[in-house]
Amino acid sequence: MRRQAIYLLAFDTNPATADWLLGEHRRSLKQARATNDVPSWVSVRSASVALARYGQQEPLIDFVATGLRDELHATANLNYWTYWVGEGAHTYTDDTFMISNDPRRGIGSVLFGHLVERLADDSEQVELYVHTLWQLLLVNPRVVAGAPAMRAAAQRKIEELSAAPLTGAARQKLSDVAYGLRLS
Repeated sequence: MRRQAIYLLAFDTNPATADWLLGEHRRSLKQARATNDVPSWVSVRSASVALARYGQQEPLIDFVATGLRDELHATANLNYWTYWVGEGAHTYTDDTFMISNDPRRGIGSVLFGHLVERLADDSEQVELYVHTLWQLLLVNPRVVAGAPAMRAAAQRKIEELSAAPLTGAARQKLSDVAYGLRLS
């Protein structure tokens, strides 16, 4: 519930909200570093995404670099996104699905399309979108097999991002995605 409230506060225009979110980010980051459990990192993600809407990109960039660096957290990220876009078949009442579901099953075109649609240099979450798209193709390289229009749309979006102010890591992942799309 707290994560949802944090996410929704990203849409508040009160300047004091950004300060509160920054404090919440620090609190959740401290907790996540101490426990390294998935729910703690998802809280960091929520605060980072909210801060990105206020123009503060560093927390989200740091989250992508540190909060998604191992297989457990990468799996949780894909499962979280799959649930968020409605591609999963179930409703969950806790976070265990994020680590118990095999991300190679049930993840596919809906998530791919959702991420590609949002690839834009003016998107405050572009670094997270790029990373998640890259992860998706790693676990399901055939996600666009038999979908030439989807592949072409992704290739166009990647080309549009060629001059975007991305981190070196995101730029490399986009290059990897482009290469993977050519192979699919």
